[in-house]
Amino acid sequence: MDPDTAAWYRQGDAILADLAAVVHGELSARDLDERRVREWQAMGRSAERSYVERMGKLGRAIRRSGLSDEEAAQAISRGQLPLDEG
Repeated sequence: MDPDTAAWYRQGDAILADLAAVVHGELSARDLDERRVREWQAMGRSAERSYVERMGKLGRAIRRSGLSDEEAAQAISRGQLPLDEG
């Protein structure tokens, strides 16, 4: 896992701990930094959009290649399946 992703997961764990503390009455909801939660959510949505875009490009490249699933997997592992920007 890359360092940015690991940091994002750690931030999420900290947010979950804070939310659990609010639910269990150990922390007031007013003390929860909602900006931090919203920034964390926005980062997650951005990462998800990027992933979906990359998977779409990969799927289109596989379909256009005319290769079988096995052939496409081999081409991907060799870095020989060009991904179009469109």
